[in-house]
Amino acid sequence: MDKAVHNALIKIRHYEEEIHRLNQFITQYEELSGTKVKRDELLSKPDMNHFSETTPSSGKRKNDPGRIARVAEDIIREAQKPLTRGTLLARVLERGVTIHSKDKAKYLGTILWRQSDKFENIEGRGYWVRELGDPPPDPELAFLDEMLK
Repeated sequence: MDKAVHNALIKIRHYEEEIHRLNQFITQYEELSGTKVKRDELLSKPDMNHFSETTPSSGKRKNDPGRIARVAEDIIREAQKPLTRGTLLARVLERGVTIHSKDKAKYLGTILWRQSDKFENIEGRGYWVRELGDPPPDPELAFLDEMLK
């Protein structure tokens, strides 16, 4: 099987699992809060501005690369698996960290690349904290390997 197709299948499975987890979260939220989320209304108007917000470079708004790296490290440690830049960015932003950049994902990747003594980017899997040793085996790869046998 072509590596590109193999990687595409891995991504599809990852996104399906992520969607399932998010749907479970929304269902639990509805049960605990006693409110109903208007999914159709939210899904029909995607707002991805928080991923590509344009901010003026007036010098007044400064990023804290050290804090961003610390939060990213905490998130990876909690996940106990490599995380893609997009997933990592979403979780960093969820924790209230502000990134002033036109391309937040690229900025995050640059911060982690500059700290390559601490982080490594595992091809096809995402960022990992070197101090944790070898990352756990990728269950998605094992699943696909079993399918191909």
